Amino acid sequence: MYKIFFATFFLVNFGAANAQYELINLPAAHSIRAMELSKKGTVWISGSKGAIYKNSGKNWENHCPEEYKSFNFRGISILSENTLIAMSAGEGESGKAFLLKTTNGGKTWKKIYQDTTKGAFFDSIKFLNSKEGWLLGDQIDGTPYLRKTIDGGKTWLPVKVNHQLIDGEASFAASNSCIALYKKNVWFSTQNRLFYSPDNGSQWQALTTPFLKTSTQGIFGIFFNDPHLGFAVGGDYQNENSETLQLALTVDGGKTWQTQKQQFGQGVSESVAIINKNLLVVSGTKGIVVKNLLEDKSTKIVDGVFHVVKCNANHCIAAGANGQTCFFEIDKNFLP
Repeated sequence: MYKIFFATFFLVNFGAANAQYELINLPAAHSIRAMELSKKGTVWISGSKGAIYKNSGKNWENHCPEEYKSFNFRGISILSENTLIAMSAGEGESGKAFLLKTTNGGKTWKKIYQDTTKGAFFDSIKFLNSKEGWLLGDQIDGTPYLRKTIDGGKTWLPVKVNHQLIDGEASFAASNSCIALYKKNVWFSTQNRLFYSPDNGSQWQALTTPFLKTSTQGIFGIFFNDPHLGFAVGGDYQNENSETLQLALTVDGGKTWQTQKQQFGQGVSESVAIINKNLLVVSGTKGIVVKNLLEDKSTKIVDGVFHVVKCNANHCIAAGANGQTCFFEIDKNFLP
């Protein structure tokens, strides 16, 4: 049975046009870290305290099995309308680094992969289609932790990346967006570098970015619209009052990056929904913002901590801290 949760309606002004957003609270104070939309419009989100929620209209139902209600599911991928994989992030030696799969829309789940190696910690999971997927974890002794499946998650094989990571170089398990896929193109990020393969992981290039690397600062998400146009977002989650780089743009697949003054700010930007090449929705610890790159203009939708955001055309959903979700629509008069 679906439960109807508390909802509040507001209006936000986009210059001459108004848009409505709706805040809905989940029944528990989960920290939502991942979101996927199916082709039919079904929304799945996952996060802390055993959160694996499915959306029906504006209502949510948690499909996490009871025995996993204490785990932190920082990644989720939709393989088909009823087939999904949820990623538990945590220390492998503590039994927390594993994947669950359902083939019946969340009614039952099966553990399909686990790594109990000391130091194993999963950061992101992405699928290109129902068979081919990628799993990224923290480095182990300088070796990037990258796994690939070509059979829908039945088997996961190590991918050799011909680059070593330096001490302290890692990925942030913030919004399940340290991996980006487009056809044969694969990218994954650490705090200040991208690793790029043009051929499904056979060869790799190490690419620099304008982000700085510390244990709390750097890239928190990467998003590519095609082999050329991409965005990286980030910040510093421990020094939220400092001005840090929030957004960078590439038009050559990550080889070079563009930044502007208005793309520096406080907090952390974690997730991007690409409406078109000039319009983005960016979410993070300082709320949800619509960015018009053509006019160098940003418009705040709502304050709050929203780790992930997805859009279907101009209809968007964001989710984040304390079990809060936000449904909103970008007024078409605002579109460039």
